[in-house]
Amino acid sequence: MPAHTTTTSAPVSAARRELLRAAGHEAGHAVLMAVLDFPLYEAVIGVSRPLFGRPQARGHVHETCTGQDEPPPEGQVQDAVLTYLAGAEAQARWMHQQEGMDLETARALAIEDYAGNDYATARTLLRRSGGSLGWATARTRALVTRHWPAITRVAQALVRHRRLTGPQIHRLIGR
Repeated sequence: MPAHTTTTSAPVSAARRELLRAAGHEAGHAVLMAVLDFPLYEAVIGVSRPLFGRPQARGHVHETCTGQDEPPPEGQVQDAVLTYLAGAEAQARWMHQQEGMDLETARALAIEDYAGNDYATARTLLRRSGGSLGWATARTRALVTRHWPAITRVAQALVRHRRLTGPQIHRLIGR
């Protein structure tokens, strides 16, 4: 099967595919934030449909109701890096499993098209902490794998509701 085909029998619209990808991405951030004991206010996803071009997914996870998340304290910098990297890794796994895309291709696409700001922030934090992107990437992949069932539940709920509160996310993952 070619890498770009979907594994489902029904065709998925471009807008729906973007929404599913955003759900996987934001669920990755949210679940790792919860697991690593960061504050978690909400996760939100949506899709904009420009007049020309493909639909664009959007989403965010906020720690506070103001949307102005604070830099992590010194002792949590490396864990914060993992939460930034988790979005792209979860999205890539989602694309691999749901769309049949090769995992390495999905990782490259998730980073290039969806996670540029996340990776820029992660790199800044790593410079501040003296951490390694290689270590952080490997640790993020392990955590996403370990918590994949929870990430899937949160992603599915995000697709249904478009917004989940921190307490709703904690209930979905059993925390």
